[in-house]
Amino acid sequence: MLWVGTEAALAKLLGPVHHVALDLLDLFDEDKLPMDDEETRQCLVGALSTRLQAIPTGPGMRVVLVVTSIRSPGEVCRWA
Repeated sequence: MLWVGTEAALAKLLGPVHHVALDLLDLFDEDKLPMDDEETRQCLVGALSTRLQAIPTGPGMRVVLVVTSIRSPGEVCRWA
């Protein structure tokens, strides 16, 4: 689902549903920013994998992942 609106409005809509917010810009080390698309992809894949594996899941524990810092859906697809 693509939500166009504020994170607060989405949280209100989700109500008691467990959700985790993930800001894509937080996946980058500000002191070591990637130089090109390939390095950016590698950085995102590694950091995203680590962050997603840290989210507790299991039977009966559905989680809605709220991804922020996206200006267009193409930004996510570009490095996938």
